[in-house]
Amino acid sequence: MIRYTSVNLQALLEGVSFLAAGGVTAAMLATGRYLSFVAPRLFPCLCLMAAVMTVWGVVSLRQMGRPVYRFSYGHCLTLLIPVLLFAGPLLLGTAYSPGIGAVSAAAAETADDVAEKPYGIDFDADHGSGIDNEGKRIILTTANYYSVILTLTKDIKAYEGYDIYMIGFVSYSDGRLKDNSFVLARYLMFCCVNDLSPFGLDCLYTGNKRWPENQWVAVKGTVTSRTYHSRPQPTIQVEKIVPAKRVPGYVYPQ
Repeated sequence: MIRYTSVNLQALLEGVSFLAAGGVTAAMLATGRYLSFVAPRLFPCLCLMAAVMTVWGVVSLRQMGRPVYRFSYGHCLTLLIPVLLFAGPLLLGTAYSPGIGAVSAAAAETADDVAEKPYGIDFDADHGSGIDNEGKRIILTTANYYSVILTLTKDIKAYEGYDIYMIGFVSYSDGRLKDNSFVLARYLMFCCVNDLSPFGLDCLYTGNKRWPENQWVAVKGTVTSRTYHSRPQPTIQVEKIVPAKRVPGYVYPQ
């Protein structure tokens, strides 16, 4: 006997799955939480994806009245898995941020002892290119982080001696650094969360304190350089370090 139902359940499930995928994608775009997973330049692609998913969902629902004699649900479940995963940040109301290692007890103790504006600088504000040639001062923010480091790398001799202000987390991943020197880094995203990597400047620090790894700090220093693989590499001669609040999000190449 041929099995027949008045409602095409496969079309219904497909429609709901596609609409859910389109809705979650649109919500991620509207809230800006898509930046936790992909780089900003993929925004147009995600807009197209949300639109296509929505259209497919509507088209599938319009097929509900057609008879069907054999059901297939596997592809619908495959689509719902990423929908459920990406719905997490939306339902929790918090933006995802990568774990940068376990925060040490020493770092936790200083978490409350941070300045809102280290050195009187609002690192969340727009400081343009970040390089003030007249005042011989450099300020790295999320917006100019990558471009400033790239500029210093291309012509470090032109900026040696400039005052520099930078915020990031402490990393001891560079084995070439001695004593209490460290890399002051942020996470760099080229395409998606899978290619995240620490990116920053070496900080030459002669102080006695060994700052906990992954501790967020704001550094004041002077731009200098050292040779690495026969090429000058920009570094910071540290003058002062203060604890800082973690800056959410990533930095992106421009």
